[in-house]
Amino acid sequence: MLKNMSIGAKLISAFMVVALVVLISGIFQYIHIKDQNAVNTELSRKATRLEAAVLIQYHAQRMARCSNEMMTSNDLNVFNDAAKKLKESTSLLRLNGEGIIHGGTNERGIKIFPTGNPDVINYTKEILGMLDEYGKTSDEIIEAYSERLKGVYDSELAAKLTQLRVKSDELNIKMRATAKLILPKMYTDIDAKQKEYDSIASSTVTAIIAAIIISIALALAFGIFISMMITKQMNQVISDLSDVTEGVNSGAQQINSASAQVSGSSQNIAEGANNQAASLEETSASLEQMSAMVKQNADNSKQAASMSSNTSKSAEKGKEAMAKMSTAIEKIKSSSDETAKIIKTIDEIAFQTNLLALNAAVEAARAGEAGKGFAVVAEEVRNLAQRSAEAAKNTAELIEESQKNSDNGVTVSTEVGGILNDIVEGIQKVGQLINEVSAATDEQSHGLDEINKAVSELDKVTQGNAANAEETASASEELSAQAAELGDQVKRLSDVVQTTRALIGGASSANLLAYDSYSESPKPMRKVSPAKTVTHNKFIPSGTEQRGHAKHRIESNHHEEAPKGRRSAEARDIIPLDDNELDQF
Repeated sequence: MLKNMSIGAKLISAFMVVALVVLISGIFQYIHIKDQNAVNTELSRKATRLEAAVLIQYHAQRMARCSNEMMTSNDLNVFNDAAKKLKESTSLLRLNGEGIIHGGTNERGIKIFPTGNPDVINYTKEILGMLDEYGKTSDEIIEAYSERLKGVYDSELAAKLTQLRVKSDELNIKMRATAKLILPKMYTDIDAKQKEYDSIASSTVTAIIAAIIISIALALAFGIFISMMITKQMNQVISDLSDVTEGVNSGAQQINSASAQVSGSSQNIAEGANNQAASLEETSASLEQMSAMVKQNADNSKQAASMSSNTSKSAEKGKEAMAKMSTAIEKIKSSSDETAKIIKTIDEIAFQTNLLALNAAVEAARAGEAGKGFAVVAEEVRNLAQRSAEAAKNTAELIEESQKNSDNGVTVSTEVGGILNDIVEGIQKVGQLINEVSAATDEQSHGLDEINKAVSELDKVTQGNAANAEETASASEELSAQAAELGDQVKRLSDVVQTTRALIGGASSANLLAYDSYSESPKPMRKVSPAKTVTHNKFIPSGTEQRGHAKHRIESNHHEEAPKGRRSAEARDIIPLDDNELDQF
């Protein structure tokens, strides 16, 4: 698998293996240090409980001293001070004992964690139980001795004091004895934890030393292994480069010979460009024919313009006639509307007449002989009849006027028809002329296409031949220069191969400095004569120039030069680090 990897990947793999060993060692050390910290924390907690146990023993002794001081003192102030200290020690002893069992803080404010040792818990509970009883006895002693100091003293009180003193001493002795039993148990636990801490610390140190040794061994092993593989690959590359230099040297000689042949061919190509000028005479003849056709098209266009003018006038007349006809039609329409209104009025009158007639008949039937109502109705019927007659008269007049307007409309329509016929004839003539113009235009278009094609081909051939001639001449000189430079580069490549071989085999610093000085002072590259850039301007015929002559102009202007120099090749430019690039090279 390592054989198929690049050199950079192999180096990275070696460092990754060493880093992996360091990581595993670090994780192992972290676990040990974490366990060590846990043991250290537990030792600190045991130390606080041990301190609490020592304080219990101290306060038990202090309580005995305070009790003895109370019972032997004859001064009330001394007695009260001793009693106060006794209660203070009792309270502090209880605080430390409960801290050992249940956890809490001691008298100095330090946190106490509860113990898990059952013997210590039982001893502490016994002490707290005796402390309760001792507190009651102390209260009785304080009360009894207070009476004695006040002057109340008899045989009964003396016997009570003696009894209380004996009981107090017994309880205090038991508490101190029990407190002494707690300390060995705690020392045993602390010793066990200390041994565990020492064992973890020792294993941590051992693991660190082992990790360092293993990391160094792996780093050395992978370094030696990968360096051997890289050296082998580099030697193979140098061998291949030696073969390449021989092939390139042979190719440089062939290129130098070929450049001479290319230079001769460029001379022949340049002569072919002069033969293209004759084709431009034929182009001139085609231009004369095109000019005649254009003139004919211009004449036809004039006739078409005249006919279009006449047609436009006829169209204007037709427009006026149509306007008149529209007016006449509008009048007819207006008369027809009025007639419709009158007819409607007549219909309404007829309807009212019928109603009145009906009413008259009804009234006549009712009146019998007396026809007064009938006379009124008859009068209204008469008025309606008059209105009907007047409307009928108006209707007749309007109808007559409509007829006149209709006749006028017919006349105008006839005129419009004649004008439209003239327009149609003119349009037909214009169409014929336009067809002729179109045919001539088509011929002209075909002629122009042929001319454009001929001119384009001639231009391409002339431009291509001239450019190729100039570029080939320039390329031959450039090729000759490149061949000479290639020979120099091949020599330098051979020197680089030899120097690289010496470096891989363990060359001295003198050889390395000699190669660096050689690579920093490259030989100057032979300058190549500037090549000419050919620019062709296409000739476009105009009316002011004489027909039958063509003009073709070639302007030469130099803008490009051969490269002036190249950077000297170095070992890292020729021999890349990656294996894939080495294979491609």
